[in-house]
Amino acid sequence: MHTIQLDQTTEQALSHIATRQGLTPDTVIKNALLDYLAEEQAIIKADTAYKNYLDGKESIHDFDDVVKELGLDD
Repeated sequence: MHTIQLDQTTEQALSHIATRQGLTPDTVIKNALLDYLAEEQAIIKADTAYKNYLDGKESIHDFDDVVKELGLDD
């Protein structure tokens, strides 16, 4: 369990958004945090894939070549 302190302006903005969305402030915060964590995980994955590409551990595939190879160009 974590506790955060919000200044009055942020607290008012959070309450306004929560009311507009029909959610509790806790749910708005939780949803925002989950979105942030998912984005950060995607960035880490992308960075790792790019590093692997630069190190020659992964290759890239041209979209047009993949379409042709799968026979989707008809």
